[in-house]
Amino acid sequence: MLTINLDFLSKFTLFHAVSTKDLEMLRSIIVVKEYSAGDIIIAEDELGTDIFILLAGEIEITQRLMLSENKSADDERNKSLARLRADQHIAVGETSLFGDGRRTATVRATSAVTMGLINRNDLLHYCDANPAFGFKLFYNFGGILSKRLADANRNIMKLSTAFVLALERGR
Repeated sequence: MLTINLDFLSKFTLFHAVSTKDLEMLRSIIVVKEYSAGDIIIAEDELGTDIFILLAGEIEITQRLMLSENKSADDERNKSLARLRADQHIAVGETSLFGDGRRTATVRATSAVTMGLINRNDLLHYCDANPAFGFKLFYNFGGILSKRLADANRNIMKLSTAFVLALERGR
């Protein structure tokens, strides 16, 4: 069984400025799960209640480019958004803390992967009992979400520009 090092855990943006006591609590509720290369860890549009932290290995994050009834995970029109390694200290699935927890992307193991799963209910219960921790966690999440929104806005502007240029060339 993998023991999660507190120093390693503290390097995740989601847990920035979290006390050692709170990191120890987090470590106690993390469930470690192993995946093989090619395994789907999170499927886009599925409902989820866990946040995943990448402890070892490499993952790829993809999204479908087309809206369709056929939601095949192997649709060749899927767009690869990122390939991420454990040494980058990333978490995925944080949006499961909000709303119905619908997943916004697919996460696939590209190598043998070890993930730490943090259940929403366990985490929110601890936040209720420890408001200072809850504030830090949600403040950090707000920063992550803000960066992702800015990146998405830039990508939308690029796509809009490319679409307009394509239309102008077609005249």
